[in-house]
Amino acid sequence: MEITVAIIALLVSIISLIASFLQPEIRKWFKKKFFRYKLNFIAIDNLILFFNRAGSYLRLSVTLQPPNDAMTIKNVAVEVKNCKSGDTRILNWSALLPLFTQNFGSMSLESFSQAAPERILQDDIRTLKIEFSDVDNQRNEKLQHLTNNIINRVNTLDLSQETKELVRELSDSTEIASLKNELSEDFFWKAGTYTLDVIVTDSLDNEYSRTVYFDISTQEHESFRKNIDEFFVCEIKQRKNQISSFFTAIKNFATKTLKNSSN
Repeated sequence: MEITVAIIALLVSIISLIASFLQPEIRKWFKKKFFRYKLNFIAIDNLILFFNRAGSYLRLSVTLQPPNDAMTIKNVAVEVKNCKSGDTRILNWSALLPLFTQNFGSMSLESFSQAAPERILQDDIRTLKIEFSDVDNQRNEKLQHLTNNIINRVNTLDLSQETKELVRELSDSTEIASLKNELSEDFFWKAGTYTLDVIVTDSLDNEYSRTVYFDISTQEHESFRKNIDEFFVCEIKQRKNQISSFFTAIKNFATKTLKNSSN
């Protein structure tokens, strides 16, 4: 009898020991199997649209809250679609920006950090200011090809000339005119209505998405088109220690524009 009790006690101890080692994994499996984390999109705002030497990309502020439990944000991506043409771009987070810009006299300073997983505690609210860049390798290689050709052409110019004369000489090149046509064919920010899907992926590979809409006016489109010319002369301005001037469009959304999507 005593031996039986001892054996039972030993088995209980072994089971307890094993359970103590497995408990975090069991808890993780149980939550993943039976509980679906919910992610609140508190706000999506301060959208800035860019077109410059890095192509078409954007910045966006996203405010998130996980009410059920702490969670790790593994990735944030956006899918932008032109509602008329159906042309779609998928952009992935590439950098995190500070929420506030530091000003030093007449200069402002923004410090970028590489996008990395973000831990948000239970019932905490976190605002992420994110820069999203194009993930399409073919388009990125095309932009690099165009940039390399511009640099090679600028290297043949007499840089002792005035900027205006250098720009005229570069613009008169038939090679540059052909490259401009290539860039125009791939230009994304056109007048019309767009959907912007914000897609958040957590550490368990669950996806959560919300959609907002924004418009690009005809005037904004025309201003963006001027960035194509600036794309080709910014190398000259850089050599001359002059600042390039690229147009950007800023969009703000009210909370009511958030549209629920299935998690």
